Amino acid sequence: MKPKIPEAYRNPEAFGAFEGWVQGFLFARGKDVKHSEAWKCSVCGEQKSDCNVASWIHLPQPKVNLYIFTVCDLDKRSCYEAIQVQRRMMSTVSGVPYQPPMFAPKPPGVQFPLAGSCAMCEKDATASPDAGILRCSGCKLTRYCGAVCQKNDWSRHKAACKAVKDVQWVGLD
Repeated sequence: MKPKIPEAYRNPEAFGAFEGWVQGFLFARGKDVKHSEAWKCSVCGEQKSDCNVASWIHLPQPKVNLYIFTVCDLDKRSCYEAIQVQRRMMSTVSGVPYQPPMFAPKPPGVQFPLAGSCAMCEKDATASPDAGILRCSGCKLTRYCGAVCQKNDWSRHKAACKAVKDVQWVGLD
């Protein structure tokens, strides 16, 4: 994604405001990334339903490095701990202090939709390889089970769609 960073956030004195803008942008686009492919947990390999985002925005503006960790379930202790080890290692390498995870524990009994499912209806069945799911014709990233779901999600998706400049699928079976 190559979003247009507002001019007000491009000077070093506005770093705090820029940081807030980046976090808002990432959270608003998370659904589009999550529902772009049937991602697997980066720890155990199971089909995943949670995303954990880490960003280091200390680089010269307007660059942002974004790391998205795909996780089957952040409530699964072994996967959660492995992701935290990765985050700490990346903090050490980048020289930026460790940032605790940006998620709230999900309420008991709540199941998040699978990655790769339709971004609108989020039905788990739409994450199946034989579900006949289609990608947005504009950004080629976000997936929908049909035109009705795509149309119903357009008011939310259009900002992300405009921010995506190029999508190249590499190394996915």
